[in-house]
Amino acid sequence: MTAALTTTFSPPSQCTTDIYFVPWYTSGYYYYVLGGQDYSSCLPASFTPTSEFFYTPGLHCPHGYSGAKTDSVSVGDELATIITCCPSGFSIQDGNSHSYPWIATLGCFSGISSSVDLSITAVSSSMGLARVTAGAVNAYSVQLRFRAVDLIVSQFKGDT
Repeated sequence: MTAALTTTFSPPSQCTTDIYFVPWYTSGYYYYVLGGQDYSSCLPASFTPTSEFFYTPGLHCPHGYSGAKTDSVSVGDELATIITCCPSGFSIQDGNSHSYPWIATLGCFSGISSSVDLSITAVSSSMGLARVTAGAVNAYSVQLRFRAVDLIVSQFKGDT
């Protein structure tokens, strides 16, 4: 699944600051996610929370996100650049080291290795301040793909 992203998407501020507590109902686990589960206002149009979704041409990470990983893939006889965007300060999830089911759709994390107080919002109500001693805050990643010709067309049209 793909969609185009040729301008910089600017999410509401709570999407890059508010942390939500989300219970994983089938297993008894829970996780923290930046911006909450309702990603429709926090991410560009057409976003789908799967590891197979990407924007092409995808020319700009959303505001408050930065390129956390760059790779390339062959598309016919051309090379396409892949940039995975995470919220600033977040890293790419290592899906191989954990078996938690949400990692496949939440591609970014910010690890918690010492005791920290987080202002948490529960999915169903306000939760308040919570002391978290280990784990991570997760976030949706945004994957961009583009070819050299996409950059030339973008410059010609005057996109920045």
